[in-house]
This record gives sequence, C-alpha cells and structure tokens, in this order.
Amino acid sequence: MKFYLVLISIFIGSQLFSQVPGGTDIYLSECNLKGAVKTIAPPINITRRMGYDNQPSFAKGDTAIYYVAVKEDGQADVYSYSIALKTTSQITKTFESEYSPKVNPDGKGFSVVRVEKDSAQLFLKYNVKEVPLLRCKNIDSIGYYNWVNDSLLAFFKVTTIPTLWLANMNNCSEKLLAAKIGRSIQTQSSHEFYYTQLQDSVRWIVKMDISSGNEKRVIACLTGSEDFALTPDNNFIMGMGSKLYFFNPSKSKEWKEIADFEKYGVKNIKRISISTKGDKIAFVNDAQTP
Repeated sequence: MKFYLVLISIFIGSQLFSQVPGGTDIYLSECNLKGAVKTIAPPINITRRMGYDNQPSFAKGDTAIYYVAVKEDGQADVYSYSIALKTTSQITKTFESEYSPKVNPDGKGFSVVRVEKDSAQLFLKYNVKEVPLLRCKNIDSIGYYNWVNDSLLAFFKVTTIPTLWLANMNNCSEKLLAAKIGRSIQTQSSHEFYYTQLQDSVRWIVKMDISSGNEKRVIACLTGSEDFALTPDNNFIMGMGSKLYFFNPSKSKEWKEIADFEKYGVKNIKRISISTKGDKIAFVNDAQTP
C-alpha cells in the first residue's frame, strides 16, 4: 500500500529530530529465541546506503518492515521493506517529516509522529484507505510512543527532562506518569508496558501497570544502552556494541549474550524490533555513535 501526499507545509527541525545523523542502517535476521539455545542468523543489511535509515518496526503479519529514511530532499519519510521480495517502497511523501511508524492496534494502516510547520510534534494515523487522520491536536511534543491498547498511547514527551505520558486517543486526554525516561517503550498487555528510566544514575527497565498505577524495576540496562525489545513470550532483547543480549525475568537475574555481529560490520546496535511471531529481529547499526 502506498500513500503519496503533497501537503502545503515545510519541515522545521524540532529539538528532538533536528539532529539527523548519517551512517545508520537497518539489519534483519531470522531467529529462534525459544528454548535453552537462542539462535540468530547472520544479519542482512536491508538499507545499505549513506544517510539516515532508522526506527524499524514490523508491519501486520510480519510481511514487511516500516522504517524512516532521510534522503536527498532532507525530508524524513516512511518506507516499507518487503521481506519476501527484498524490495523497498516509499509510503509517505510529504513536505512535513514523519517518524516512528508503527502498525495500528487493529492492524489496519499505521501511525506516525509528524513534525508540523511550526515544529509541533503531533500524532497521525494512516488507514487502509490511504487517508491520513491527525489525532488529538492538543497533545503536542510527542517523541517516541507505543500503543498500549486500542485507545491508549504511552509516549515520551519532549520536555526539559523527558517525561512519560499516557494519552487516551478517544477523548484526547493525557496524564503524566513518570520523568527521566528513555525513548524505548514496549507493550506487554492491554494495561501493562515497559519503559526505561534513569534512577540514581542507573538506567532501569521499568514495568508500569496502568490499572493499579504500580511501577516495578525489572533489570538495569546494559552500560550505555537504552533500546530494548520484548519477545512474544515477554522476555527482553538489548544490544550493546556489536552484541545482542537476552534476559528472561522468570529464569535469570542478568543479561546473557546470544549473538555477536562484529564480523558483519555491526558496531553499535540500536532501535531493536522483534516480529510478532518472534522469528525475526530487526535492528539499527549506528556507525557514527561511539
């Protein structure tokens, strides 16, 4: 599905997205994360070009990967990589910039953060009829987000100290939940999700239950890392340098190394995404970050 939109607006970089680095590529691997021995196939670079290719997430049915690319026009647009065909299609083509594409909870279309002409960072949904719908104009400064259920959105708000908010997309209300958070937010169930938070100079993965309001530390992040992904059976994957690590909270108290991709040119793993079936993993190699 392709959306070609021309909107009368221009991109003005915001405090979150103004620094768009080059040298980021997206890699894809087949994997088996069940059982005692975890296996991850050699990763394939699916973007392989100079410039910004980032923020991968799996489309409905795990048939494709949505991601963001910045090309010659300086705009951030959404692209789709077909896993079966090994081909790439441009999905959005606008005068604004779109970031953080994710499939909608009902599987119909996808959502993004769009940077407006006035630098507002708003939430936008695309449906299967190729129509963009701007949702909740009063909720601004959205950086990163994840759907918790059909109506609730947990998101990183761009504030002096980054904060975590919960937005009800039905009535456009929002509620402050936490501060000093990171950009990675992962959903466990319709009322539970995980995020990272800096506590006493240590960055933790924290579990939030929005039904009870309870928060619980799960495990400290690996040194210098904050991006993590959740497997279908609620275990954790995190990268550090060229390596991937696995954590099962019911069986272990520490991270376990499961792969090292240094010989494939991977230097710095960021932005991890796992397919809904748990048989594929996509990640970003950020070659410019030390």
